[in-house]
Amino acid sequence: MRIEPDIKKTLTTLVVMAIVFTGASWWARSAERAELESRIDAIKRQLGVEHKDTQGIETLRGHVAELRRQSETANKVVPNSIDLADVLRGLNNELLAQNVKNQEMQTHAIDSGPLFSMIPLTLKFDGTYDGVFALVRSIESMPRLTRISKLDLVGVPTDPSQPLSVRLELMSFSTTGTGRQRSSDE
Repeated sequence: MRIEPDIKKTLTTLVVMAIVFTGASWWARSAERAELESRIDAIKRQLGVEHKDTQGIETLRGHVAELRRQSETANKVVPNSIDLADVLRGLNNELLAQNVKNQEMQTHAIDSGPLFSMIPLTLKFDGTYDGVFALVRSIESMPRLTRISKLDLVGVPTDPSQPLSVRLELMSFSTTGTGRQRSSDE
């Protein structure tokens, strides 16, 4: 059996075309694969995770577990009514404990929403750096949910023994908007 030269050329051309097509497909896919691998490596470096190293993920998992534990043990209370006297009493006790001078408390209009109310307050007083820090820490750890939104300090930073003039803006929260018990027909 004899193969004609035209058929040999045709078969050779088909084989070469198949090899070229296979090589081109493999080359395009390998370039795409290399690019994806480099993007994965960059993201792993950004996350702090090395190749085959789960220590970064374990560290993050530990941080998440610690934050969950802290949120579960936090004894923050959002009362069912607006008890402004309770808020003011608690803040006054904290101010007295820090031995501040020229204290002034100012309440603002209560912002009532459909699910909760915010009681905005402003505190002005004179105190020391240590006293201000202790006051901020004690406000943040009060049992009632209270958040400090702004802290202004005016004083001489080079002389910590000089008193500071402090302005503190904070919010206290409650779950009802009116401060009175709702009746069943409301």
